[in-house]
Amino acid sequence: MKWLLLYVLLINLLTYFLYAQDKGRARKKEWRTPESRLLVFASIGGAFGAWRGMKDYYHKINKTRFRVLIPLFLALQLGVLIYLVDYKILLLAILLHAVIFWILRKMRR
Repeated sequence: MKWLLLYVLLINLLTYFLYAQDKGRARKKEWRTPESRLLVFASIGGAFGAWRGMKDYYHKINKTRFRVLIPLFLALQLGVLIYLVDYKILLLAILLHAVIFWILRKMRR
């Protein structure tokens, strides 16, 4: 179970940084991360990181595909986690996610 939580944490951090990197590249008019790659990372467990990346960087928020799929992936992944993990451990993981992303946001300013 520890490995599952570690996987969820790492894939969400990686996905968040992919969205941040793509937004930075978009501003500089550089080579971009393909949308399909961003969606794949969100679909394999990184939906929370994708959602936070969209919100924090205002990235892909006008794309209907992202506005529909990311919340869908997030709901499905939370449902699976609740099913697989005791809810107390899940609440701890969600709290840990929130703290990490709050720290990252403060560092960005």
